[in-house]
Amino acid sequence: IIGLVACSTGPRLRYESDSSIRALTERAAPPYPETSFIVFSDPHTYAPELGTEGKAFEDYLASDRKLLKESTEILDSVTRAIKAEKAIFVLVPGDLTKDGERASHELFASYLRQIEAGGKQVYVVPGNHDIKNGHAFRYVRGKTERVPTIMPEEFTGIYAEYGYQEALYRDVASLSYVAEPQAGLWLLA
Repeated sequence: IIGLVACSTGPRLRYESDSSIRALTERAAPPYPETSFIVFSDPHTYAPELGTEGKAFEDYLASDRKLLKESTEILDSVTRAIKAEKAIFVLVPGDLTKDGERASHELFASYLRQIEAGGKQVYVVPGNHDIKNGHAFRYVRGKTERVPTIMPEEFTGIYAEYGYQEALYRDVASLSYVAEPQAGLWLLA
């Protein structure tokens, strides 16, 4: 009988019995700002001066579906489309480059400058292809040659204007940050 009586009232959750927690749940949520943004993910930018011909390059393309030869044409088109959209900011969540080649990062940053010049703030974070990548090559005379890649501190230098300078908070152990692209809206990158 005791078990039946105890169960008949139903379990009490902590927010029901703790007045400080209940006050939080009953408080009106702050107004969420009206916003619009664009997500441009995994561009895998490849600087054409790293080579787009020869057996080694063709072998790479045969085992990977990235459109490396068309990289700048795609970026030109995407940049125009983003600039034409009515959005407040742009998120680029990683894999900015084919394999972290410094030249590809510098090329990609030049496109981000065009987007920001068009009036939209850009926020980036690296992907697994972007930093300390051992597959950063150029393709010449049918062979591969290693090219410079970048380290985390170089990433924040190249992309300082695209989230890192505006960060409200930075994680010292990673390239994560918090930014506020518009009042009342926080971005955890």
